[in-house]
Amino acid sequence: GVILATMQEIGKPVTITELMASNEELSPTKISAQKVSSLVTQMVKSGALVRTEEKRKAYFSVAQG
Repeated sequence: GVILATMQEIGKPVTITELMASNEELSPTKISAQKVSSLVTQMVKSGALVRTEEKRKAYFSVAQG
């Protein structure tokens, strides 16, 4: 999907805000941050993405392997 493709393009851990800012399809005018967050959380649960936390901020990256 568009989330995974965008994250692979970015190539480094990103926040939901950064993710949304980097793709027109994920802009706040098209989709809510809450929805993006919920999709990303589902992808973490399925093992497609990895969640890390830094200075109380959640970062997400593509799972390796």
